[in-house]
This record gives sequence, structure tokens and C-alpha cells, in this order.
Amino acid sequence: MIDIDTEIKNAISDLRLRFPWADSPTVEAVLRRLAQRVAASARGGAILELSTVHDVAAIYNISPRRVRALARRRQVGWQIPNTNVWLFRPEDIPALKPGRPGRPRKGRKRP
Repeated sequence: MIDIDTEIKNAISDLRLRFPWADSPTVEAVLRRLAQRVAASARGGAILELSTVHDVAAIYNISPRRVRALARRRQVGWQIPNTNVWLFRPEDIPALKPGRPGRPRKGRKRP
């Protein structure tokens, strides 16, 4: 995890080498606001990548109920507490691919 205070101090010391006025409180305030905006933007981008049950159901052409069952069985995604809403990361979606439809064939008995 990145420590923002340390990074801001490092940026000010780097700036101070080229610009003597960079040690002012105004520069630190501007850098702090910039860091907050970048962090907020990164969080917003991560939320946009999440998929819902209906998104995954459309991808695999299965019902939302089946997606929820696969998610529970394979322990993939996040269920929002006290709801029937599930969220999936892009890397979770391949784990939800359903198997072959129908009843499994009986296996041969081994001698």
C-alpha cells in the first residue's frame, strides 16, 4: 500500500532540487488535493469493472438463478449482505462458465 504522506514529501523534495519555492505550504496542499482526486478516480474505475448476475447470465446464456448457484458453489464473487445481489470482478467471470448441460453420464465400474 502506498503511503500518500510519504509520497507527497518525496515529491516536494524532488521539486525542491529544481525549484527553491517548492517547499511552500501551497505546493503541499495542491499535491494533497491531486492525490485525493487520483484516489477517488481509481476507486470509481474499479467499480465500473464489476459485473452483475444479469451481465454474467447474458455472457453465458444462462439464467440469473443459475449464475447465483454457480457463484455459491464455486465461491466466486461477492454477495451484498441481506440481498440477492452479486458482484463479480472480470477475473471471476471465467470461473462461472457452466459445465455441459444435462445429467452426468454414469461412469464405468472398475473391476
